[in-house]
Amino acid sequence: MKSVFMTVLALASSALATYQHGEPIKYTTVVTVTTTTVCPVTSTYTHSGTVSYVTGTTTSTIVAVVPTTIVQ
Repeated sequence: MKSVFMTVLALASSALATYQHGEPIKYTTVVTVTTTTVCPVTSTYTHSGTVSYVTGTTTSTIVAVVPTTIVQ
């Protein structure tokens, strides 16, 4: 427990040491945005002169990772 406390204390001290009075505080984080869409898919089949259409669904997923800086 003591080593965890000392590590946290060291990190806090280093963060405060780099801060200069009057400068804005900046937080940098990564935001992950995931968008999932259901898409229709149509297939065409021809058998013995007859055309058939079959429609099904599939999903499309887009993942965007955006580094973000927040200035306070």
